[in-house]
Amino acid sequence: MSTVPKTRQFDLIAFDWDGTLFDSTQIITRCIQAAVQDVGGAKPSDTAAAYVIGMALMPALAHAAPDVPKEKYPLLGERYRFHYQQHVNDISLFDGILPMLHALRERQHVLTVATGKSRKGLTEALNTVQLQGLFDASRTADETAGKPNPLMLRELMGEFGVPPERTLMVGDTTHDLEMAKRAGCPSVGVSYGAHDHAGQTCRAFAVRFEGQPHAYLNRCTHVAMELDFQPDQFFDDTGRWLLCATHGAVYAPDTGECAGGPCRGGLVKIDLSETDGVVHWHTAYNLKPFEFPL
Repeated sequence: MSTVPKTRQFDLIAFDWDGTLFDSTQIITRCIQAAVQDVGGAKPSDTAAAYVIGMALMPALAHAAPDVPKEKYPLLGERYRFHYQQHVNDISLFDGILPMLHALRERQHVLTVATGKSRKGLTEALNTVQLQGLFDASRTADETAGKPNPLMLRELMGEFGVPPERTLMVGDTTHDLEMAKRAGCPSVGVSYGAHDHAGQTCRAFAVRFEGQPHAYLNRCTHVAMELDFQPDQFFDDTGRWLLCATHGAVYAPDTGECAGGPCRGGLVKIDLSETDGVVHWHTAYNLKPFEFPL
């Protein structure tokens, strides 16, 4: 009979999915390459295709597809979105993830997934050959409370009878870490996640909604891309929601909270104040103005 390793600190490990185990940047790179070829351009390198991540799509096309004329950019964007929808549920794990999961299984850890992804999408992923049998249980936001509410973690701990101090949450956003904190669990944040904007130069945007100004970093939490496919167009057709035009993530204009689509938590909000019709933004420890050289 096998025995549990005595040196093991945690019995249950809960992983976030997107940005922690699943690498969506690989899929985006392949879709950009396919879209460029669709409109008659030469297939860009992985480096050139991945350049789109972190900035608005249209300006990045000039770098990813320098031989495609500008009048074809709208078609190029349409072809990209077509390919993305065809492959959005493909499995593309970060390097080293599978060996790590197998090693943890050998040490008899209970492995689970706690994610904002839909149940349908996660089930399709976990049923693939390479992931079959690796996870003992999972929770998704459409069947329990979403992050940072600790309910999904508490449900997983209750299912296996593991106390918080013996449970580890692994994620890539502040919502994952806050969920673990509320559940009383230790946590680990990976450094390549969606909320890792420290030290980076990011654009921001401001909108007025129901008479009040609101500002956010122009970075979608699903994939680190700017929201506006068409420059300065952030609202959907109803004018009620902020929309990432590339992948369809939806956010509340007044809070930045995720309201639908593939987003993983809310937008990073910038504090504002308004005096005599003039809007001022306020710096924070992680948000500083960038001085462009003259």
